[in-house]
Amino acid sequence: TSSKFDGVDITFRHALSSIKFNIKKKEAYPGYTMTLKKITINNVKYKGSFAETIKNETSATYSSSPKWTPANNLTSYEVYNKPTGGIEISSYTEYHKLAQGAILLPQEFNAGSTASISIEYDVQTSMITLTQTATIPLKNLTGKWEIGKRYTYNIIMECERISVGPTVEGWTNVTVDTTIK
Repeated sequence: TSSKFDGVDITFRHALSSIKFNIKKKEAYPGYTMTLKKITINNVKYKGSFAETIKNETSATYSSSPKWTPANNLTSYEVYNKPTGGIEISSYTEYHKLAQGAILLPQEFNAGSTASISIEYDVQTSMITLTQTATIPLKNLTGKWEIGKRYTYNIIMECERISVGPTVEGWTNVTVDTTIK
C-alpha cells in the first residue's frame, strides 16, 4: 500500500539572532602555546516585545514585518568557559570551530552601547604563562544583530593582540572582520 501526505507548506523563520565563534592563531609562533579560556558576551539586552505585523492574510499576498523592541535590561552570557585546561589553539591555517554559541535578542549597538565580547586566553612560553583578556565593543564589529541571522565571529590570536572578523550565515550569515590593538 502507498500513502500520500497532502499537507501545508510552512516556512519557519527564526525570530532571534545567533552567534558562533571560530578561533585560530595568526602565525605558527614557535615556542608559544595559546589557550582559549573563556568567551563572554557583556551588557546585551535580553528582554523585549515582539510584533509580527502581518500585512495580509491570504496565501498569495501574505507578508509580515517582524520586529523586536528591546527593553533596557542588560545581562552577560558566558558563551564558552573552560577554566581547567581550555582549548589549545594550535592551527594558524584552519579555524577551530567552537561548538558553543548563543541565541540572543536582535538589537543595535549604537554609540552609547556598552555591549562587548570578552576573550580570555593564556599565552605560555617555556618560562611563563600570561593570562590576558581582550574586550571588544560590539558596535565596532557588527553594529547590530538582526532577526534570523547567524553571526560567526572569527577570532585571530596574535602574541600581542586579538583580531575579530565576524561573518553572518544562515539563518543568514554575517561576517565581521576587524583588528583589535
